[in-house]
Amino acid sequence: MRLEPLRASQATHVLGELAHYEAKRTPARPTLGAEAIATIIDLADRYVPYESFPGKAVRLADELCAATEARLGSGAPRWRR
Repeated sequence: MRLEPLRASQATHVLGELAHYEAKRTPARPTLGAEAIATIIDLADRYVPYESFPGKAVRLADELCAATEARLGSGAPRWRR
């Protein structure tokens, strides 16, 4: 069965729901705001053309959160596993 990739607007909704879930699951950790989600969707659309939404946006968000935690020296677990 072939599934069509999501559009950027649909991926924005998915990433927003995922960020909301993660904020409830780990309230002490920083969360992604609407502006950050829009930027991640835009960057994923531009620079990761060979993958489809929402996967490429979720992976980019995961990498950015991990890099931020590493930069801040946080010992907290990664945003997504």
